[in-house]
Amino acid sequence: MIDAQQIISKYQLHSHPEGGYFRETYRSTELIPAGSLPGRFKGSRSFSTAIYFLLEGKQFSAFHRIKSDECWHFYRGIGLHIYILYPDRSGEIFKLGDELHSGYSHQRVVPAGCWFASKPVHENGFSFVELDGDIAIIGNGAGLVMSTLDMVSDAHGKAGSFLDFGGKATSETIYKAIELISELPKIRAILVNLFGGIVRTDLVAQGILDAYKNNIITVPVFARISGAESEKAKQLLRGSRAKLFDTVEEAINEVVLNVNNAIKQ
Repeated sequence: MIDAQQIISKYQLHSHPEGGYFRETYRSTELIPAGSLPGRFKGSRSFSTAIYFLLEGKQFSAFHRIKSDECWHFYRGIGLHIYILYPDRSGEIFKLGDELHSGYSHQRVVPAGCWFASKPVHENGFSFVELDGDIAIIGNGAGLVMSTLDMVSDAHGKAGSFLDFGGKATSETIYKAIELISELPKIRAILVNLFGGIVRTDLVAQGILDAYKNNIITVPVFARISGAESEKAKQLLRGSRAKLFDTVEEAINEVVLNVNNAIKQ
């Protein structure tokens, strides 16, 4: 899994004045002379330029204004919101990201003369860390996830990755998380430990079902789900390849046993 620091290093990005990191990757060799441009320009301008731009974690790009249209392309990561203030004082939020069915797109144009700022969509994202074991762990809340990691280790299992949804999760984000897990060939099973508060556990269950339906995952899921909408979540998962447990201890014991048996075969 490539993280932000690896991308910054790979593409030799450096700090952007408005926030985040960037590097210019293209500038046309031809120029438009100043006399052929609108009065707002004070000199000649390149036909076109292009940059890589990255916002990490809680970073944001502060409000600023440009004299030309600016085309944004989305490549990877969690979604990005671009906040637009038009000259007529109206506003709009552009959504860049992979959630096409939720109003996001891979390309938007910020018109010339607008004030605009941008920030990652933290509330719908998740933290993903790859480890060296074979059990993927999904949970909500750093404390819950870290304690689950310790319990898996105490049961003689080895975590291969963990995902923390924090306070919010949807069927779309759980689906995207499982897509990431599916890219790790070493993963033999997924352990889900959810305690519903403001998290809709039934939405998480639906994301797991969708991942099985679309053959995103083939490994078994061992789940302990309690709290908000947990009964509905359990009903959704009954009859699927996901195995449900009343306690996290039971789920951990079963997932470790399953993985160890698979290794012996």
